[in-house]
Amino acid sequence: MIMKRFLLFLLFPVLAFGQDQYRVTALPTGLRDRADAVIRLHETTFTVKSAGEATETVHSVVTVLKPAGDNHAEEVVGYDKFTKITDFEGTLYDENGTVIKRLKKADIADFSSYNDINFYDDNRYKVARFPKQPSYPYTVEFRVETTTRNLMFYPQWQPQRADAEAVERAAFVVDMPPNLTLRYKTFNLPEPTKTPGSEPGRVRYGWQVENLAARESEPSAPPRHELRPAVFTAPTAFDVQEYRGNLRTWNDLGQFYNALNANRDALPDEVRQRVAALVATEKTTAQKVKKIYELLQEQTRYVGIQLGIGGWQTIDAKTVATTKYGDCKALTNYTKAMLKAAGVPAWEALILAGDDEPDILTDFPSFQFNHVILYVPDGRDTLWLECTSQTNPVGYMSDFTGSRHALLMTPTGAKLVNTPAYRPADNRQTRRVAVTLSETGDATA
Repeated sequence: MIMKRFLLFLLFPVLAFGQDQYRVTALPTGLRDRADAVIRLHETTFTVKSAGEATETVHSVVTVLKPAGDNHAEEVVGYDKFTKITDFEGTLYDENGTVIKRLKKADIADFSSYNDINFYDDNRYKVARFPKQPSYPYTVEFRVETTTRNLMFYPQWQPQRADAEAVERAAFVVDMPPNLTLRYKTFNLPEPTKTPGSEPGRVRYGWQVENLAARESEPSAPPRHELRPAVFTAPTAFDVQEYRGNLRTWNDLGQFYNALNANRDALPDEVRQRVAALVATEKTTAQKVKKIYELLQEQTRYVGIQLGIGGWQTIDAKTVATTKYGDCKALTNYTKAMLKAAGVPAWEALILAGDDEPDILTDFPSFQFNHVILYVPDGRDTLWLECTSQTNPVGYMSDFTGSRHALLMTPTGAKLVNTPAYRPADNRQTRRVAVTLSETGDATA
């Protein structure tokens, strides 16, 4: 990254770290306990140049104590048309801090993010991995610098990312220009240190931690950020391509999302005619929704195509009608368009989906979502539609999106709402069987 490392040392002089300190014998007493690896040093500096451009540098040094920590010998860095990797370096040391190997360009592989879910997107990854070592411990060092022109997202900082990691020293710095305000939310940390930035008028927000011991894993524990130090950051104003937005409120986020996806719900005439015929004899909203949802499941399938403003702008409904596939945004938009043709209003809802995902931070407006579902108002009732599923019954959310907050795009503005909560009684199945035993040991049930 463009920011010089000596500026970080001015803010946190305690983090000055010489190569001779990479020796394993220099580890503080107790950090090896229960640890697969020790984060010797982790510095992250995020420098915001404007509402539409920023640079980030990450310098990490990790001592791997046992095979379970070998994942630290690999560094994966994502990039796309908005983000460029401007520096990628790595060094491998033995337990005495002696250099074994330095990364060369040929050691860094470049991959598409294509997989069996994402058919196509504009994301790629550079991956560097040191070879498996014959003995432990050893130490790896990585330096990565990136520039981005998509400031919808600011970094999250969680210096202790796994239970079996100990942290010797870590620091996080955000350098802001005079005309922009940093929004942040901290857990298990004091307020940041504020110092003059890299240029006149700029402000640097800094956090640091030292000597965090590894912890035992606890099943069903609260989200990691509630138990360990964490900082969530977000912009106030931001630019991405020709679009501008801000994140002061959830409604601001909704307005930006609606602007990205406006006028993309026009349907071909033949689809509108088919929808009209399909629901012509149905009297209730619920019956119309059921027919259209079943048509969606019969004729389309989910394919991840993450294109358009960093994957947040939907493919238009006419294209989905032709190709018969789309991602969550596209299929939700297509379903909304078919319901509109049937005279049934429906609204998109952004949500953080996943069987084990925690709920969003409801008091911190920001892009915390990874999925889009559909909300259909029906008088005093409500129908929620998972438009990517070909098997879900109409209105069923499951634990993938149930029992959490969603950002609903209503005609009067965006607001947080709760998705259906599934109680134990809702998931109970009861079977009663009468069995008749004969004297010979046979039975009928």
